[in-house]
Amino acid sequence: MSSSSYKFFLGLLICAGLGLGAYVAYGYYANEKRPTAKPSTPVIADFTLTDRFGSEFHASDLKGEVWVASFFFTECAGACINLNSTIADLIQEDFPNDPVKFVSISVDPKKDDLATLDRYARTSYVEARGIDPQRWIFLTEPEGREYKIEEIATGYFKVPFGKITHSDRLMIVDRQGVVRAAISSSWDREVLRFKTELRKVLDEEPSAESITSDAMDNGQQKND
Repeated sequence: MSSSSYKFFLGLLICAGLGLGAYVAYGYYANEKRPTAKPSTPVIADFTLTDRFGSEFHASDLKGEVWVASFFFTECAGACINLNSTIADLIQEDFPNDPVKFVSISVDPKKDDLATLDRYARTSYVEARGIDPQRWIFLTEPEGREYKIEEIATGYFKVPFGKITHSDRLMIVDRQGVVRAAISSSWDREVLRFKTELRKVLDEEPSAESITSDAMDNGQQKND
């Protein structure tokens, strides 16, 4: 290779290197200046299901309260037993006097009718362990419409739906209806983390909106 050719190729390499460096630097600078998108936090819109006693349940009725949602079905012989046993322990041992409710939603409403759901809750967990039924609510879709449960699971709580794929997570909903944490119930270290997160949410001061909502609800009840 002649001296002139060598200088020509060397110049090309230098130009290419400078161009690549400028491109990388620009990309870095642009990313640094671009606002970082915050991950969306699920907010629970109102939904209606039916509890094991046959009464309508409206998620909006829990506005201003801290509650924990989970998904299960009565014939589940694996994760659901661990999930619901964990909930029973949490209510009795860790949060016996705290203002938190647990809401368990069946993912198999065709089989989990009101009688089946009531028998399961009563004989296995709530009455069997002396738990206040007002603190642990079991829900189903009385007409067996699975798509209604799927909308709640995937649309509101952002977890999988189905008997095989349903979530084992305990989902903490704060007083404003925001899902603050969704933590697995299958691992001891995760259950410990759940207790810490739930305590944080319980210890937060209620917002003015929550206080106003509670006052309006109490006033309405007195008028009724």
